[in-house]
Amino acid sequence: MNLRADLILEEEQRSASVINLKSLIRIATILVPLCIVIIVAMAIVGLISISGRVTTLNSEWEALKPKKEIALRLKTDVNINLDILKEIENWQTTRINSYELLLEVMKAVRPKIVLSNLNLTQQLINKTDTGIGRYTTLSLKGTAYTSSAQDDVNAVKEYFSAVSTNEPKISDVAIPLYEQDKSKEAEKTDRVFEVRVEYAPGIFK
Repeated sequence: MNLRADLILEEEQRSASVINLKSLIRIATILVPLCIVIIVAMAIVGLISISGRVTTLNSEWEALKPKKEIALRLKTDVNINLDILKEIENWQTTRINSYELLLEVMKAVRPKIVLSNLNLTQQLINKTDTGIGRYTTLSLKGTAYTSSAQDDVNAVKEYFSAVSTNEPKISDVAIPLYEQDKSKEAEKTDRVFEVRVEYAPGIFK
């Protein structure tokens, strides 16, 4: 036999749930706006912080801008000076040493030869395949005396041909003029001549 006794009246009985639906709604109406306010406040603080950082960066950039302009000008000046130095080096490395050239001429010319003209010409020529180069030509004109004139003139040519592998390199040696001296005081065996020496071009780098 089951025996049950209700000691609490029916109208006094409460739900078993600790928090009812009305309480949840009441709490939500308070918390949700509060969370929105907090999120908005955090976003505003973040934007203010970013704005301040941008302002700081702009100030730093404006402070560095003059230094950057100075650095760019210095870089331009350095590049110009380097180009000038390169040009000077090119002039130095491509030129013919006149003193050494005269020594070579003295070695090449035999005693029975008298030079009347020594001409060293240099030209800057810009060619498509090689670029700018210094082209140098040595011209020796004079008179060779006695019956050994032809041998003496050929000896000059052979001398420069033999040193063609030295620096500065020689690309060609020729005798464009060799004929009898037609002056009144000349002997029949006297010959006027020209020996022309073409040096390999010094190319500007």
